[in-house]
Amino acid sequence: MDIQTPTQGSDKQIYDQMKEAITKYMNFRKWTDLAFEPQERIRGRMQMIINERPEIDEYRGSLQIQLIRPVYNSSYESIVMNIRDPDISFKFTAFQPLEFSDNQYIDELTAILNFYAYMLIGFDCETFATSSGTPYFEKAQNIVNLAGSNGRGGWNNFDGQQNRYWLVTDMLDNGMSRIHNVFYSYHRQGLDQMERNLPMALKTFVQSLRELSRVNQRYPNKYI
Repeated sequence: MDIQTPTQGSDKQIYDQMKEAITKYMNFRKWTDLAFEPQERIRGRMQMIINERPEIDEYRGSLQIQLIRPVYNSSYESIVMNIRDPDISFKFTAFQPLEFSDNQYIDELTAILNFYAYMLIGFDCETFATSSGTPYFEKAQNIVNLAGSNGRGGWNNFDGQQNRYWLVTDMLDNGMSRIHNVFYSYHRQGLDQMERNLPMALKTFVQSLRELSRVNQRYPNKYI
């Protein structure tokens, strides 16, 4: 987790506390019942850029989220997900713990963090088994539904074409089922098999890219 601001000055302490609170919230919470070996743990990167502080506890800016996946028996890492959320706004009070809930909207910051935590898990799962991320996308969609009437921008279909609503909606759209196959074939049947059977892995790798191109041609305006 990284937080950038135009100028910090006397506010450095509050941003350090924000970074610590978000890091602990994301890293120390049990988000799934899946068991991961240390080398299998999901690697995510979050960079928050604060552009405005209109009030003492109010922050506005953007969020960059990446999901990085190691390739089997290799030092290579694949970027599975790289998304910029351009318009986030939330309240944060120093030393006030971030509260978690799956079933109610507590505040904007935790809603955003919960949403992307489940999306990261979902996308990671997709690279190991087709459509295995669906339960986590459904959890993310529940957060969208809860925040839609309580939260701020990015949670509704009328908040633009590239936002949290459309990201999870695309992944749960039956018409977009082929995108799940792409995530799986590109990573599990392509990259992960390079060391074992290079010719077959390369063939599958190229096929998955062609399939992605076909999906993009059929749905050119889809966020995903």
